Amino acid sequence: MATNTTNYNMVKPAYSDTADIADINSNMDIIDAQMKTNADGISTLNSNIANLAPKGSMRLLDNQSVMFTFSSYSTSAIIFAASANNNGALYVFSNGYLAPIKTASNITFTLSSDYITITVSNTSGGPIHVGCVSAGLMPIVS
Repeated sequence: MATNTTNYNMVKPAYSDTADIADINSNMDIIDAQMKTNADGISTLNSNIANLAPKGSMRLLDNQSVMFTFSSYSTSAIIFAASANNNGALYVFSNGYLAPIKTASNITFTLSSDYITITVSNTSGGPIHVGCVSAGLMPIVS
C-alpha cells in the first residue's frame, strides 16, 4: 500500500503496487513547484545582497577615528574593524540600535544622533581596517 513522504506529501508506492502515472505526475508537480519557490528565493536573496556594498573600507592607526553617518534609524549595517592578527570587532546597526557581535578592548564604537564613530588605540600589531556593509551608511574620516 502506498505511503506519503513526510515533507512534501508525495506518493510513495509500495513495491507491490502498480506504477500510477497520475501519482508520478503529481509528485513531479510538487517537485517543480518547490524548485521554483527555491529559485525565486535565491534570486531575491542575491538581489538583496547585490544592493549591499562595502562602504569606505580604510586603515586607521593609533588614536584615529572614522564616523559613519546615516540618514535614517531604519538603516541597517554590519560594521567591522579588524587587524592583520585577527583582533577585531563586529557590530550590527539596525533600527537605531548598535549591538556588539564581537568586541575588542582597543576598538571603541560610539552611537550618536546621526553617526557612529569608531576609534582605535594601541595599534602596535599594525593598522586596523575599518568598514561597513550597508546601503545607507557613509564614512567620514576625522
